Amino acid sequence: MHVRINYFFMKKITLSLLLLCCILPASMTQNALLISKVDGSSQAYLLGEIKKITFSNESIVFHNSSEQLYNLSTIQKLSFTTISSVDKLKTDDAITLYPNPAHSFVSVKGHITKDSSYSIFDMQGKLHLQAKLNEKQSITVDKLRTGLYILKIDNRNLKFNKL
Repeated sequence: MHVRINYFFMKKITLSLLLLCCILPASMTQNALLISKVDGSSQAYLLGEIKKITFSNESIVFHNSSEQLYNLSTIQKLSFTTISSVDKLKTDDAITLYPNPAHSFVSVKGHITKDSSYSIFDMQGKLHLQAKLNEKQSITVDKLRTGLYILKIDNRNLKFNKL
């Protein structure tokens, strides 16, 4: 008899065991859970701020002051780390970019000054767009070719895919 194992089901079980087996010992020396995503971005959660972790369909949900949902196929690695108060300040200053991948525009969210300007480079370093950020904090990217780009804003680099 052949049993077909669902990849996402196995990933849920593996992640659950990792969290159950490691969260208590790791929390004694480390204070954060780091989610490394396939696109190269990462997100850290302080262990004391995570109220609950659940699975929904093919996603993992972190319940803290709000619900953060991640598709399991976008997660490359979960690890425990130590975040100092200086690192926490850097995290609070974070800028996020969405939607990613993008079709016609990307929006920027985070601590951005009204005088912020941006530059968009391809992976070879060629500059494609440069301007000041508008009030809606959105950037039109519909004229860019399909590919991976780097958005530089306020001396921070963010990767995004243009479809």
